[in-house]
Amino acid sequence: LSDLYGVPNKKMAVVPCGVADRFVGADPELFKQHYGIDNFLFCIGRFDPRQKNQLGLIRALKDTDVPVVFVGSPITGAEDYLEQCKKEASLNTLFIDYLNPEDNLLASAFAAANTLVVPSFYEYPCMVAMEALLAGTKVAITNGGTTQETFKHYASYFNPHSVSDMRASTIRTYENDIPEGAEDYARQTFLWDNVGRLLEEAYRNAGFIE
Repeated sequence: LSDLYGVPNKKMAVVPCGVADRFVGADPELFKQHYGIDNFLFCIGRFDPRQKNQLGLIRALKDTDVPVVFVGSPITGAEDYLEQCKKEASLNTLFIDYLNPEDNLLASAFAAANTLVVPSFYEYPCMVAMEALLAGTKVAITNGGTTQETFKHYASYFNPHSVSDMRASTIRTYENDIPEGAEDYARQTFLWDNVGRLLEEAYRNAGFIE
């Protein structure tokens, strides 16, 4: 951008996406009492075979006894894909059509989960992973897109095209502790207060405000 438009680098800034602070310190009991499950692998997002790759995750976890919770409905035309996912899923898999983003039950789901798994072919960057880290939940995520520069060493990464790599990374994350400093990093980076400060600074450096 600097080369193309002749804009000084000091007038440019990277401002991350922001997420709500209700995920910080979320109570896992609400989800646990409602659905009778905790310490699970959590996968949330629309069912979309071109991007989200839930079927790949289901196949990666075949023959494991780890409980899995999927939240999401199919995009138009992907109804058969969802049915295929349900057909191949193990018996310890729960499918939930929808959780309201503004409802405390969603934040509770993140807190009740052991690990968020994002098997997408790409993510730019991935807001649900931000929410998971804020809730103190571990993250195993695709290496496709901008995930690694966003989540650094606070998440584990896998090749979404490799069932074996996805399985190994997910199980390893499930069995290990959350990386030290992950929650602090998420609070200092992804909350709207921080995003607002960075945005104000970017406008000031660009000369739009005094």
